Amino acid sequence: MAEGRKYSADEVHEILRRAAEKSAARASSDEGLEHDALVAAAREAGLDPAAVEQAAAELDASRSLDSARRELVAERRQGFFSHLAAYVIVNLALVLFALFVTGRPYSLVVAIGWGIGLAFHLLSTLRAPTDREVERFDKERRAEQEALDRALAKTDARRKAREEKERRRAEERARSESKEREKQARKEKLREASEALESAVEKGVAAALEVAASKIESIAKPHSAAGSSTDFARYVDEKKRGTSSAAPAAGSTSATDASGAKGATGVRVDVPREATREERGEQDARDARADDERASVSRANKRT
Repeated sequence: MAEGRKYSADEVHEILRRAAEKSAARASSDEGLEHDALVAAAREAGLDPAAVEQAAAELDASRSLDSARRELVAERRQGFFSHLAAYVIVNLALVLFALFVTGRPYSLVVAIGWGIGLAFHLLSTLRAPTDREVERFDKERRAEQEALDRALAKTDARRKAREEKERRRAEERARSESKEREKQARKEKLREASEALESAVEKGVAAALEVAASKIESIAKPHSAAGSSTDFARYVDEKKRGTSSAAPAAGSTSATDASGAKGATGVRVDVPREATREERGEQDARDARADDERASVSRANKRT
């Protein structure tokens, strides 16, 4: 290639066109070219990136219009064929009804009038759509697609919100179940501790009662023996003085006087003897000790 050679406008256009065709062929063999790579290649070739962006937008719009034109033609054809099928089915039924029931060709009026409308529908279907119709159809199609996208986005958002709500409910349910298990465990431990405390208290009360009973028994036995020995000593003294008396019962607070006089009838009469001061003092002392023992036992039971 010669250095410093100049090219005319037509030559520049032709060179760039061929370079673009070769780039497009290479891109198609490489399964396409991304938009950023296309802009970078155009920048390296000395083209304005803004012009490339505008050309790409115009190409997208042209492709969108072409797609809308094809869809519009297909939709018109589908509408016409649906209309034609309805026309054939309804008029065939009317003809059969006229032949076998009424015998009068009233169905021809319906067939002719409807056929005129079907003919106009055929003409509109065969006519190529104008650019304004295509643009309107494309705008409606875009609006429908955007509405569908918004509906899908709302549905997806509701689904995600429902899943998030279910996840939070599951977490809350798991936390509540965990708290309930912990509460049941604490109740079980408290019940076991209460049973252990109750058993310990019962054992303590039984032990205290046993100790109190043994102390009362140990205190009561010497007093009973002392009382019995005193009464017996008194009885021996009276015998020594020459008086006759009956042997006193063990632990009794008073004894009957065994001395009695024989009457004229020879019957012996026992006269009760009044307790002496010493006997009353001993009895009062025993009663006081018994009261003290009962009070100590009562205080021990209250503490337990």
